Amino acid sequence: MAVQAHYILLKRDRLLEALKLYPEQMMTWSRRQWLTEAQDSTGIGTDEGS
Repeated sequence: MAVQAHYILLKRDRLLEALKLYPEQMMTWSRRQWLTEAQDSTGIGTDEGS
């Protein structure tokens, strides 16, 4: 379990460091994820009107 905790903390630290170094890229990824989730929840591809 200690190895898993160390791995999770290491991943967190790397993500935070990347956020500090490349904030524009992180915002782009975040925005893209938000838009993808929004499209999934709107019912695109369903035949509700037919």
